[in-house]
Parts: sequence; structure tokens; C-alpha cells
Amino acid sequence: MKLWLMRHGDAVHQADDDLRPLSGTGREEARRAGQFLEQMKESPALILHSTLRRSAETAALVARELGLEECLTEHPGLRPEDDPENLVFELDEEDEDLLLVGHQPFLSILASLLLTRDAGQLPLRWTTGSLLCAERDSGSWKLLSFTSAKELRADSGDW
Repeated sequence: MKLWLMRHGDAVHQADDDLRPLSGTGREEARRAGQFLEQMKESPALILHSTLRRSAETAALVARELGLEECLTEHPGLRPEDDPENLVFELDEEDEDLLLVGHQPFLSILASLLLTRDAGQLPLRWTTGSLLCAERDSGSWKLLSFTSAKELRADSGDW
């Protein structure tokens, strides 16, 4: 099973955090991430996103690039303050490839739990639009790649 973790794209600043939409930069980050996954021939069975608007918009743009709009699902428990331990147990039962679109510090803690079994955050710079890919084989997770939005902008012609 492959698991893609993506931090939502850049969002505008406003008082109601739950309703913050993507900025123009955030929309571009999401589209480039989708193009990258499409070029890599990745096709997750499900694209799960948090209940926050910026995460849902990011997931929808990625799904559109992949032609997987029907695979979008809002998933409770992916908000920044949620406990990633709960999702670790869900992932243990999952066999299909997934893309999770979420937030910091949730994603960093989840990646650390999966890859090191320690909740201490991995020293990765999770800028908006960043993608981590991990794979579970025989019950253990291994890191396959980590790609920042900056790398996606710079390398878009070289995938």
C-alpha cells in the first residue's frame, strides 16, 4: 500500500480559520501536485481531506488533475489539532493506495508515527503543497519520497 500525505496549498488569511480558501499560489501548488502524481502514474483509490475549506479545495484540484473526482471524501480526524494515533490504526486496516490532504502539525506527527513509531516530528520542512510518499510492506512503513512545492515548481518539466 502506498500512502501520499499532502499539506494543503497556501491559503488566504482571514478570521475564520475553517473557511480560509486557497490563494492563487495555493491553487497552483495543488494543480502541480496533481500533475506530478499523474506523471508518476499514481492513482490513489481514495483522496481523503479534512473538514477545513483549504484542504477540501486542495484535494479537489489534485483529484481533477488525476481524473479522480469520484474518489474525494471528507474525513473527520485530519484537522491540525486532531490526534494522528487514531488514523494510524485505520491505516493498519487499509490495503488500497491513499492520498491524505491535511495540515500541520498533524501530518508531520502522523508521518513520524508511521515511519519511526515515535510521535516526535520528522525534520522535514512541510511547506504548503508538499508531498510525502510512504509504502507499507509486511506491516512496516518506509519513506519513498518527500517533495516540496518549490521542487514541484522547479522540476515540473523533468518528471
